[in-house]
Amino acid sequence: MVDSGELPKRARYYQDICDTETLGSSHKYKELKEQYVIFLCPEDIFGKNRPIYEFENREKEDHSLILGDLTYKIFGNFVPNLCGSEMDK
Repeated sequence: MVDSGELPKRARYYQDICDTETLGSSHKYKELKEQYVIFLCPEDIFGKNRPIYEFENREKEDHSLILGDLTYKIFGNFVPNLCGSEMDK
């Protein structure tokens, strides 16, 4: 299995680049748009046997409290047995 340590940090980096390019020094934070960083991976990098993993920023103890920064990260896998089992549902 591929080490998942690098891709989540790469997703953070890409999201930061997009925000920096979108928001110049004279712009307001409210001008930031909803943003998705999507990776399509040849393997299940998290090893939980799921074809898709979706992340958003939530409070650590109270998962119902969403930060609301409109940033999302999605990791999809090309593992055949995972894709097939999800499609059957």
